[in-house]
Amino acid sequence: MKKKLAYIAFVRMPTEKAHGIQIMKMCEAFSLHELDVELVIPKRKKLIKVSVFVYYSVKKLFRVTQLPVVDLISRSKKFGKISYILTFLQFIFLAKIHIFFKKSNYIYTRDEWVGFFLKNYFLELHRISENVRFFHKRAWKKAKKNICFNTANEGRSYKIWG
Repeated sequence: MKKKLAYIAFVRMPTEKAHGIQIMKMCEAFSLHELDVELVIPKRKKLIKVSVFVYYSVKKLFRVTQLPVVDLISRSKKFGKISYILTFLQFIFLAKIHIFFKKSNYIYTRDEWVGFFLKNYFLELHRISENVRFFHKRAWKKAKKNICFNTANEGRSYKIWG
């Protein structure tokens, strides 16, 4: 039986931004390595109306689960930054429940804020800030593994973790 991997991403998909293709290609690659992959994202207002698999030309080897949230981000002019925070908190609450009932063996994310609310997950680090704060350190310490894809991050991570 395949091990289950939940890829938790607080992003709108499909998106015109570069992280969209990277997330989809990672899910595809994990699936090709005998993992039962589920991409868990918030259900938000879509600007691009085609399937994520068609948009990114990715094989449909994994599931995409959209968790229902009240999308305040699309109303951010009215509510400001609090709209992002409230939408995120809804999503992470539902994601924790979802992965508990799905009994995922692995949790993977590229979002430090997601990691702040979870434990025993894999954190993909794309940028390590020069101003490392408490929440960064906490998210990194709670991770089972921190994954750096470039030498700049690798160097900074050695300074932080030793």
